Amino acid sequence: MRKTEVLYQIQALKATKRDAANVSCATELIRTTGYVNIIDMLLLPLYYAWELFGFGKLEDVCFETYLSRTYKLFCHSKSSYIQEMVSLLRRASVKGGLAQNCKQMVDSLIAIYTSIIMKL
Repeated sequence: MRKTEVLYQIQALKATKRDAANVSCATELIRTTGYVNIIDMLLLPLYYAWELFGFGKLEDVCFETYLSRTYKLFCHSKSSYIQEMVSLLRRASVKGGLAQNCKQMVDSLIAIYTSIIMKL
């Protein structure tokens, strides 16, 4: 896994979150997963990967302070959480109805999350 891949996904998810009012990947993910906070949920493993692989500090990727408590809880059950996210993303991908750019993001997240699991 490369630093640029993780950074790109963090930035893409944050951009998607800002654009949630439009028909975007965030809206599609909310619709297919049923989670309104899906973008925050997907960011947690990426933040963990950022630290795990020694890419830098969370401040380097503008970590949202409101996620601090949630991130600490995530770190206590990271393996099961990431496996659940992979499963959730696979189900969303199989359901269909995702735009091509959203499907590419989902596939990329699955690959990154799988790499994290292998490292744990």
